[in-house]
Amino acid sequence: MKLLCVSSLTLRLTFVFAILLGLYFWAGWIVPAEGVREIHMLISLFFVLSLWGIGIATSFLLPGKNLALGIVFFLVGGAVAVVGVNQDLWRAVVGIEAMNTIHLVLNIFSMCLGGMVVGRALCQAKTQAAN
Repeated sequence: MKLLCVSSLTLRLTFVFAILLGLYFWAGWIVPAEGVREIHMLISLFFVLSLWGIGIATSFLLPGKNLALGIVFFLVGGAVAVVGVNQDLWRAVVGIEAMNTIHLVLNIFSMCLGGMVVGRALCQAKTQAAN
C-alpha cells in the first residue's frame, strides 16, 4: 500500500510541474534551452516511474491483484516516454501544434487513469479494513 501512496503522490506532483513547464514551452514563455529541457525530461521520467509503480502495486501488491491493469500502466507509461522522447522528430511529420496536443492529451489521460485506479484501490482497502 505504501508503494501505491508514494507513487500516487509522485504522479500528482510530477504531473503538475511537467505540465506547467510544457505549457510554458508551448506558449513561448520559456525557451526550451538545454538545461530547462532536461529538467522537464527528468520530471517526466519520475512521472513515468510513478505510473509503473502504480502498475506494480495493482498487479502484485494489492488485494484482488489485477495483472491486466498493471500491463496497461506499463504500456501507457511506455507510450508517454516514447512520445516525449521522440516528439521533436515527429513534429516535422504531424506539425508542432498536433504533436504538442497529442503529448498533452496522453499525459492528461495517464494522470486520470492513475488517479482512478489509486482511488479505487484505496476505497477497496477501506472496505476490507472495515470488515
